[in-house]
Amino acid sequence: KSEICQEQQEYSSLTSEHEKAKHELKVSEDKMARVKSFGDELHKTIDNLKKEASAISSRRANIAPESDKIEDEIDDIQKQILAIQQAMKHKQSENEKALVELSRIKKENRALSKRNDAMESRIAAREASIKKRQQSKD
Repeated sequence: KSEICQEQQEYSSLTSEHEKAKHELKVSEDKMARVKSFGDELHKTIDNLKKEASAISSRRANIAPESDKIEDEIDDIQKQILAIQQAMKHKQSENEKALVELSRIKKENRALSKRNDAMESRIAAREASIKKRQQSKD
């Protein structure tokens, strides 16, 4: 009987260990399945990121020439603005010179006008003097 008991205990112990090992194997398989699922999702995410990076790279390649063209246009506009500013400075300088000349001419004109008035006055006085002499001769 003791042998049978001992065998039953060994069998029970082996069965218990076997159940424990099966449970650990199942837990390990579940973990592996989760890790595999996570790995698959990670690979999908990596593939999607690669596709997005490729699309972005393609868009950048298309944008680069347009960006260069816009930069060239901006440079041209800045040069035109500078030329306009320089032309405006030149015109302003010419205007200032013209105003100085106009002021000089106005002064000269006033002086000539005064001289003309004085001459007209002297001419009128002479004419009056000549008329008086002619009248007194007649």
